Amino acid sequence: MSVKRLGLAAICALAALFPTVASASDKSTSDKLIIDEPTFICLGVEWYVKGDDNGNAAVEFHYRRAGDSQWREAMPLWRVDTTSGRRPIPAGDVLFAGSIFNLEQGTKYEMKLSLKDPDGGDAEKIVTAMTRAEPLLPKNARIRYVVPGDGGGSGTKADPFKGLKSADAAAQPGDVMQLASGTYQGPWTVTKSGVEGRPIIWLGPSDNSAIIDGNWAERAVSAEGCNYVWYWHLSITKAENALVAHRASYVVMRYCHVYDTSCGFVATNNPMKGNVVLDSVFEGRVAWVIDGKRTRDPNIIIHLSGKRYDITDMNAVIVSGEGTVAAFNRMRYWGDGIHGSGDQPKVADDFYGNEISECGDDGIECDEGSQNIRCFENRMTNFLQGVSTQPVHGGPVYVFRNALYNMSIEPFKLHNSPHGVLLINNTSVRADIEPGPMFVWTSDPIYHIWAGNNLFVGGGDRRALEMSPPINSVSFDYNGYAGGPWTDFAKWNGKVYHTLKDFQTATKEEEHAVILPVKGLFATGVTLPESADKMVDIAVNDLRLAGGTAAIDAGYVFPGITDGYKGKAPDLGAYELGSELPHYGPRLEK
Repeated sequence: MSVKRLGLAAICALAALFPTVASASDKSTSDKLIIDEPTFICLGVEWYVKGDDNGNAAVEFHYRRAGDSQWREAMPLWRVDTTSGRRPIPAGDVLFAGSIFNLEQGTKYEMKLSLKDPDGGDAEKIVTAMTRAEPLLPKNARIRYVVPGDGGGSGTKADPFKGLKSADAAAQPGDVMQLASGTYQGPWTVTKSGVEGRPIIWLGPSDNSAIIDGNWAERAVSAEGCNYVWYWHLSITKAENALVAHRASYVVMRYCHVYDTSCGFVATNNPMKGNVVLDSVFEGRVAWVIDGKRTRDPNIIIHLSGKRYDITDMNAVIVSGEGTVAAFNRMRYWGDGIHGSGDQPKVADDFYGNEISECGDDGIECDEGSQNIRCFENRMTNFLQGVSTQPVHGGPVYVFRNALYNMSIEPFKLHNSPHGVLLINNTSVRADIEPGPMFVWTSDPIYHIWAGNNLFVGGGDRRALEMSPPINSVSFDYNGYAGGPWTDFAKWNGKVYHTLKDFQTATKEEEHAVILPVKGLFATGVTLPESADKMVDIAVNDLRLAGGTAAIDAGYVFPGITDGYKGKAPDLGAYELGSELPHYGPRLEK
């Protein structure tokens, strides 16, 4: 097999996905280059280019750690379809955007961007950016002590502040506010901000025995506009929203426990940058079964504490902003694990390492994302739909190496006309239900979607691939389909194709697809879920490949995603053969 790489030829093929109109302004001219808000292990860039009316320009992307001599290849920048954009694009400009992944924390990188245009205007830029480092508790900060109470105290160990209100009134940048075990009666409004390098840290005992009780208010903790404030080892409970941080930046929630709330961490009103939710546990209130019925349909109204809730409004983490990270969290019994927000800008956000299960709606929503949204290496079990992009605005939205097991409906929700999604090296497994392993049911057209190296597994005897919406510049190739036997292989742009060969011949899609049996596909012997209505243990979701299957060496080289593959080519699905399971959910504290 000839291994294909995402090099210059493929970049030009990417550009060809976009319909163009001939014009006198075909020559490209470099305009401004933006480095997105950095995250811990990813960096993103956006390059505005004038001209290129015929749409044949492309941008190669390479990077290296500062001081290294060897450049590493990244995926080329994505040509952004700005027709659905929520962010203003200067008139006459074309926008290219892209990311690099799995970098080292707190490390400086050089990024080389090479604009190539057959009509002229080639340009090269080398820029430098540094990833952020995950927050750690400072070693020599001033510690001020807090106990439950209702006012008073000086903050010393002998005379601690009594209650959160008096402690907040005295807090200064750089302070560690050490909460003793006990229940702190809320709701609590945070008023003080830290500064860069000197956050205010609200620190509970390592067993999360400092409990903030919201007394069923709308918010247990209200922290709007409070920047550089950290919440560490706290339990937050009994409120509609555990912690609300609208218009706040560089907020950290780490090692916290949220339970008995309708939503967890909520930060959606911009401007916001650099907010972080790490290593926390979110236990929701959307039961797997309500009144004897599986809670799997949106818009079910449930009653909690005398109030009515739509399950789609009950979510563990709801975020927007720039450079937001939600990683290594455990989320269970929610509408959505991570919920998308419509507030703009929403760029350079990362969702990874999360263990999500028992969701009445979606595992993760990238909804309303614009550029450089990255959803990768998450594990999702028992949910309605997997990763949602309804809609996204131009992209790229990268969805890769996620493991999805036991969804009731679509593995990937491409609704409300998304523009700019890359689905790469994911594994999804559905029960033996219609229509089959991979499908999108919506009447709204979809634009600029690229799906490759995925492993779609499921029963249903109708079709392996069913795309009901009108399709515009959508490419599927190098994917694997397991299950069947199917009456037809695909429905695509309103037409039904009986066999894979019929589909390949007519559409030129899936020219390198493989069809596999479910039996023997996974090393653990896991097969299709017995029923989408039957909850399975998350440990069942081990979708590493067995040796000897046709999924081995059947993939395409996506630089930055398939790096380090073994054998002749990358394998299909979320895991290379013989790899260890990634860590999902909270990590031990360092």
